Amino acid sequence: MGGVAHKPWRLSAAEIFLQGKMATIANFRQAATIAMKEAKGFGQNNFKLKLAPNAIAEALKIASGLL
Repeated sequence: MGGVAHKPWRLSAAEIFLQGKMATIANFRQAATIAMKEAKGFGQNNFKLKLAPNAIAEALKIASGLL
């Protein structure tokens, strides 16, 4: 998530959630929700709070080969 923070941002809670689970869209969406649970906007970037979960799920889908 380096594009939405001042430094690369690892999604550790999402990684832990996904460990041992099947590569499914449902699991990717749940991981994205978990990843964004504590996220807060700063007014001018609040739109990223809606875009980020979709971007996370899509990146996981592409990385896993579930195109």
